Amino acid sequence: MGRTQPPLAGHESLTVYFPPAKATQVVLLNTDIDYKGSEPGAPFGDAITKIVTPQHVFNLPAQPAAH
Repeated sequence: MGRTQPPLAGHESLTVYFPPAKATQVVLLNTDIDYKGSEPGAPFGDAITKIVTPQHVFNLPAQPAAH
């Protein structure tokens, strides 16, 4: 699992690979808006993987938003 670190201003990418499910997920976000004080990638990863690979939900803790 990975994220761009630090994210470029206005952009964030989230790449998740689950070998047991043979699933790769890439999420590109175009936003500068924090979500509850953190970068938005973690909540997106959580929400998407709950649908796509419910047995393997993304659980990397959200990082504080860079300013």
